[in-house]
Amino acid sequence: MVYQRGFVRTSRAGVWIALTRETVVRLIDFDDLLWGLKTGLSELKVAYCTAGGPLAIYCGERFDLNEGGNAICFYNARGAPHPVKSHIQLNGMESVFFMCWNECNDHLIILLNTGEVRFFNLAGEIVASSIKVPVGLLCVSTANGIALLVDDGEPHVILLEYHSSGEYRTFFLKLPQVFQNQKPTVMLSIPKQFSDTGYTELFIPFLSNENVSSFCHCVFYNNPRCFDLRLSVGGGSVVHMALSPNGQSIAFLVRDGTLCVASRSFEDITRLINIETDVMPVQFLWCGDKCITYLHLARQFDENAEFPTRLTLVNVDDPDQSEFLNDIPSSPYLFSECDGIRIFSSDAYQFLQVVSAPSRRIFSVGSRANSALLLLAFDEFMCGGTSSVKMIRDLQRNPAEMNEAVNDCIAAAGFEWNISQQKRLMRVAAFGKSFCSMYESDFL
Repeated sequence: MVYQRGFVRTSRAGVWIALTRETVVRLIDFDDLLWGLKTGLSELKVAYCTAGGPLAIYCGERFDLNEGGNAICFYNARGAPHPVKSHIQLNGMESVFFMCWNECNDHLIILLNTGEVRFFNLAGEIVASSIKVPVGLLCVSTANGIALLVDDGEPHVILLEYHSSGEYRTFFLKLPQVFQNQKPTVMLSIPKQFSDTGYTELFIPFLSNENVSSFCHCVFYNNPRCFDLRLSVGGGSVVHMALSPNGQSIAFLVRDGTLCVASRSFEDITRLINIETDVMPVQFLWCGDKCITYLHLARQFDENAEFPTRLTLVNVDDPDQSEFLNDIPSSPYLFSECDGIRIFSSDAYQFLQVVSAPSRRIFSVGSRANSALLLLAFDEFMCGGTSSVKMIRDLQRNPAEMNEAVNDCIAAAGFEWNISQQKRLMRVAAFGKSFCSMYESDFL
C-alpha cells in the first residue's frame, strides 16, 4: 500500500494585478462583515482609524438600537460591535456634520450640526472640553485634529488640534479675498509629521482665471500664514486631492478629467492622463505610493449604460498601464492604508494590497529568485519529491543566497493576512535555515 502525503502545495493569496513588473497589487477577500447594514456605506457618515482600527458610523435614525436610533456606532474591522463601547448616544435634534479620528490618541472628533465639536475616546468618554465653531463649508482630518473652511462673511480656516497638554487648541487664519466669491469643494491637509515646516499645513485650490487653478498654502505656525503658490493648472477647478501614504506626493484631479501628481511642495507637477469621462469619481485616493485609484459607482450613470461599479488603478510611473477592477461590491466605501486600500460595504470586506518586494520575488509566475526556489524545494520535499535535494544544494553553494531566501520568506510572512499562510512561510524559512552553515538575519 502506497502512503500519499496530504500536503497541499503553497500558492499565493488573492487575485494579483500587475500594473508593471515592480507595481503589483492583489485583491484579498475576507469573511463577510457582521454588521448587516441596511444601506450602503457611501450614504453614511463614516470615520475609520487606520491600521485596522475601529470604525465609527452614523446614519441618523436608521440603526436598530434598543436605546434609541440617533447614535454613532463603533465597530471593529470585522463589522462586529466594538467590545469597549458599542455606541455614543446623541440628543434628538443633533446630527453629525463631520467626524474623524485623532489617530495619535484614538479620539473620535465629532462636528455636530449645531457647530459644537466633541471629543470622545473608545469608551465613549469625553476627553476634552467641547468647542463651539461655525459649521464649515469643508472639513478635513489633520491626523491629530480637524480643519474647517468657514465663510460667515469673511472666509477663513479654523484648525482644532490636539496639544501635549491634553487639550485641543484653536487656530484661526483669514483667507485671501479671492475666496469671497469662490466655494472650494476640496482641501488637503498635510499632517505635521509629513510637512516641511513641522507644522500642520493645508492646500486649498481656487480658480485664478476662468479655467485655470492655483493653490493657497496655509501653514499653522504659532502665527498662521497663508501663501498663494501662483500656479497655473489648466482644466478648470480642482475636484479631488489626495496625499500619498509616505507624504511625499500629492495627486489631484481637475474638472476636465486631467489627473496630475505633484511633489509635496508643488515644485514639480506631472500630468498623467485624462480619465475621459464627465462623471467625476466619488472617491479618489492612493493605493500605496505608486498607484492612484478612483471609484465610480454604477448609480452615477444612466441605467441603460450598464456601467458597473468600477475602481480604476493608475500607475504613477507609467500611467498608460492602468487597470479596472469590477469585482467589488456595488456600493463600497474605500479607506487608504500605508500599503493599500480597505474596501467596506454593507456586507463584504476586501483589501487591495500593494504586493511587497519579498512576496513578488517568491510568488510571481516564473520567478527565479532564491526565495522562489526555496519555496519550491520545500513543497517538493513535503510531497516526497527527490528534486528538492538538487535545489537545496544549488542554494547552498552561495551562503548569501540562502540567507537572502530565508529573509524573504520571513519578510513575506509579515505581509500575509491568513495565519496559515504566515505559518507556511515561516516553516519554509525554518526549512532553509536548517541548511545554512551560518545564518545572518536581516531582522534584529
